[in-house]
Amino acid sequence: MVVTDTQSGEVQALVGGRDARYRGYNRAVDAARPVGSLLKPAIYLTALSEPARYTLITPIDDGPFLWKSRGAPDWQPQNYDKKFHGMVPLRVALAQSYNAATARLGTEIGVEKVLATVRKLGVERELRPFASTLLGAAEMSPLEVAQLYQTIAAGGFRSPLRAIREVTTQEGRPLQRYALKVEQAFAPEPVILITAALQGVVREGTAQGLKSFLPADIGAAGKTGTTDDQRDAWFAGFTGDHLAIVWIGYDDNRAAQTDGIEQVWIDPQTNLRGDSQCAGALELPFMQGSAPRERSPCATVAGAVVDTVDTTVKKAKSWWERVFGR
Repeated sequence: MVVTDTQSGEVQALVGGRDARYRGYNRAVDAARPVGSLLKPAIYLTALSEPARYTLITPIDDGPFLWKSRGAPDWQPQNYDKKFHGMVPLRVALAQSYNAATARLGTEIGVEKVLATVRKLGVERELRPFASTLLGAAEMSPLEVAQLYQTIAAGGFRSPLRAIREVTTQEGRPLQRYALKVEQAFAPEPVILITAALQGVVREGTAQGLKSFLPADIGAAGKTGTTDDQRDAWFAGFTGDHLAIVWIGYDDNRAAQTDGIEQVWIDPQTNLRGDSQCAGALELPFMQGSAPRERSPCATVAGAVVDTVDTTVKKAKSWWERVFGR
């Protein structure tokens, strides 16, 4: 975990593992992990910097998307809920983290143009100019992710994150000062728009579970990110004062859940089985067989079919791995 001051860029807290006082390997600084959907705001910021083409309500196509590239296999991203949603407003595509819509938007803008935005946000690591990079097929440390989101949280002003203000003698005499360096990387208007979109992620999107813990009037903005089999789980969020980046995962890259746990969408209004389209729906872990079986009225028929197929596939995969190995 990395926590910074959004105005000064000072690192105020840093946790490198389960044992916060461990003096060895510091994952917050040194662990480069796939970032998943945390790169998506760079795509939408690039788009919103062209107001003649894109606004928060511009329709984006979340239909099936196939990307062909010479010398590389075809790439066809799928949405997390295994469904496509047709034409959706740009802000909704980000709030719900739709992969197909985001990939289509990013390739329409241009991968190189998006990566230029990532660099302007403060990421120095060289990212591969592949379409899959748009959806987070890139590795960064939590500190690098903090630098990316710091520029957004600071209203478009980029300042290198710093953990030292000055070095002094034992008597307090300054030996070296590290002045705050600030550079305007983006005009304020598109940053205001992307911040509003990220507030939508918390208000009505994939991070809406935060509403149970934070008052609405602070206007929290954020973005979730996961990788295959939930091997990496991320959250980047900020308010007017602070930015926080959190990564959860294992050093050996194993999945974060066991065969004895299943993830089920729950409708919080009825506490019955729902799907991602239910208002305020939460995906919660349950021990196998303990989740509600009755479906909420808000759950779609399509969602029921997808749940059944997913369960069958997961059982088959688990059996295969037990018998034949991975």
